[in-house]
Amino acid sequence: MAHKMQAVSKLAPQVVSAGAIHDDEFIKDITDDTGMSEGEALQAKRTIVRRLGRHLARGRTVHLDDLGTFSVDIDLTGRFTIHFKADPDLTDYVHANFSGQLANADNIGKKMPDLIAQWNADPANATDQIPTS
Repeated sequence: MAHKMQAVSKLAPQVVSAGAIHDDEFIKDITDDTGMSEGEALQAKRTIVRRLGRHLARGRTVHLDDLGTFSVDIDLTGRFTIHFKADPDLTDYVHANFSGQLANADNIGKKMPDLIAQWNADPANATDQIPTS
């Protein structure tokens, strides 16, 4: 018997990764947009990362308008985790301008019973049905 989460992981809308962007491409974007030299853009990025790390290491939360909020936490083993919560303006921008690919886009707005019905209707899942109640 399948579980509801199997249907969600297979059928829910998902962003299809277009690959990662790394320093070289990101720095080029900055230089193209600002007129800064590659060295200046790289130094600015390094300074932001270093300053962000310093403030987090002091237990401070860092909020950068239009980007988001960074905070630090620690678990029982003593391992630190950095959390990031995107600024609503950044989220709104991505929502309004998204041009990537989506898998299962036709399932946007559907509820769990819809996904279960879709899972159960797939002949590949004939022997692995999800109970509807």
